[in-house]
Amino acid sequence: ISNEETDNKPSTYWITNPQNSFENNVAAGSEGTGFWFELKTRVRGPSANLHPGVNPSKLPLKYFVGNVAHSNMDSGLATYPGAGYNPDEEATFVDMKSYRNRGGGIFLHNSGRLSIQGGTFADNRIGVDIDRAHSVRIVGSHFVGVTPSFAELVSSSGKSGHCPSMSPVIGVQLHSFPIGGTAVTGAI
Repeated sequence: ISNEETDNKPSTYWITNPQNSFENNVAAGSEGTGFWFELKTRVRGPSANLHPGVNPSKLPLKYFVGNVAHSNMDSGLATYPGAGYNPDEEATFVDMKSYRNRGGGIFLHNSGRLSIQGGTFADNRIGVDIDRAHSVRIVGSHFVGVTPSFAELVSSSGKSGHCPSMSPVIGVQLHSFPIGGTAVTGAI
């Protein structure tokens, strides 16, 4: 594995080109992330010579609707690490369900011009984690810290849950804003 590759972190869906459609899929039980948008600033691999000058992190998202991510060791959906996802036009993630992930339901890192519309986020350590991201909109989404069924499951197993006891369950976490950038907005 070269220093440019990140194959040390598995995902159910490893997405390096947002110019695809994702509808009603399930990403469950990954040792890493359910839907991993790893968008570099240039095309890599065998396609690199076919698309010189193309920056995947700026391409629009074709379609992402009704997808489910659950029981992943990291996040349900992530735009981490590296360049993040900064499309030239707003990319919208519609009606996603993300639950029982040990990390976040969605982790947006170094990203901008993204919209989360609808969807349900439950039993994650953090519902939506927005880190070093700008121009993110959250509209009409539902956040549930701990559902009764998950609390019962955890209690009957004798465990304390998937969260460290000193870390609270968080619905939406906003941190590390770019200075002088656009404020993160949302309706929750």
